[in-house]
Amino acid sequence: MSASQPPRLASWLLHHLASSPQRESLAGDLIERYHQGQSATWYWRQVLAAILVGVIRDIRDMDLHIKKVWLPGAASCLLFFGFYFVLILLPFDKTDRSQFISIPSLVLPFVGAVGAYVSRRMKGSVVERILSALFPVFTFVALFAVRVVYGLFFERNPYTLTHFLGGLSVTLIFVVLGGLLVILGAWPFCRAHLREQSPTMTGH
Repeated sequence: MSASQPPRLASWLLHHLASSPQRESLAGDLIERYHQGQSATWYWRQVLAAILVGVIRDIRDMDLHIKKVWLPGAASCLLFFGFYFVLILLPFDKTDRSQFISIPSLVLPFVGAVGAYVSRRMKGSVVERILSALFPVFTFVALFAVRVVYGLFFERNPYTLTHFLGGLSVTLIFVVLGGLLVILGAWPFCRAHLREQSPTMTGH
């Protein structure tokens, strides 16, 4: 029997991230098996498997509002920033700010359509579909806020007012232009919801 303790980080992750109702009993079983001679690698595998099973269960049982907004929004964000990553690899003048804003804008209607479509498949309302489509815009604003904090407290070079105003102008342009474009792409999937309600409306 091994007298050593199981990996502390794995145990901490199990207690804080595993969502199983039998988490405490599971932790006790894993520790007992570890003391009986199982390896640290085996312990890590069991902990990660327990966390993964809990995450899958949580997604399956999560609040419908999350399914209708957050998951479709995450899909639209992944699509947009994946396109942005591919764009960085393409050979063009990346110092030209207008190109770096205008080229990604071409894909925004499609991104908005994807977010709204997935939300509609999840039975989301019109507001939830629009919020899902606007997720890349919200994320861009959050990234600008992170950039400001990083520039003020962590960056070696001074973060001046000029830097702030330059980033703010890009963010505002993206919020206005990007917001309009993603709503334009999402709108056909929002109108479908209105047509579904039309028989009820005409019946009054």
